[in-house]
Amino acid sequence: MEERIKAVIFDLDGTIACTAADLLGGINHMLRELFDFPPLSMEEMMTGVNFCERDYVIKMVEMSMEKAGRKAVLPDDALIDRCVSVYTDYYGAHYCDATYIYEGVEETVREMKGMGLRLAVCTNKKASHAAEIVDRLIPDLFEIVVGDGMYPHKPDPTGALKIAQQFGVSPSEVLFVGDSDVDMRTAKNAGMTAVGVLWGYRDEATLRASGADRCVSTARDILTLCDGK
Repeated sequence: MEERIKAVIFDLDGTIACTAADLLGGINHMLRELFDFPPLSMEEMMTGVNFCERDYVIKMVEMSMEKAGRKAVLPDDALIDRCVSVYTDYYGAHYCDATYIYEGVEETVREMKGMGLRLAVCTNKKASHAAEIVDRLIPDLFEIVVGDGMYPHKPDPTGALKIAQQFGVSPSEVLFVGDSDVDMRTAKNAGMTAVGVLWGYRDEATLRASGADRCVSTARDILTLCDGK
């Protein structure tokens, strides 16, 4: 990180906020409503949490079908659309029932803003849900929120590069902060510094194997990277 950092892009789920309980609640509601399938555990849900919404729902339904002793193949796009619709409607009404911001994140982001850093969120969560969660949990700090449906989903770098372009900074001047292999690959694909957080949904070995340049244990640790040290 030889160049001075001018912008920081954060992932949302597992990085800014712990959303796991509400994600699981949405999936299990959909499985119960449409199929009367057995609910998934938190561990099972975590296997698909970094996917875009449609892929996440498909993976969760197929996993539940296997638990129910069914062939794990969704028969047609119409049923997939219905699954996504039921999940989205429920999650859209319950996305902050149990979701909370991680310790130290808000204070760190406020300090970054005070330093003049440009701040954004780039997530595979549905764009409207992402914007609502950010606005509710940590309002008035992020200039841009990019979510599923706006650009190809991560690890495609398009969304991250569009953010850098709008900020008028080069990718090498950006920290991309996330908790998953998807985030680390996104950062590397975009030519940004990949910062893995250790309080999220994936472990350090996964982050480092996926290209993390740095791993941090607390939100404030990110600040030490913003001056190039």
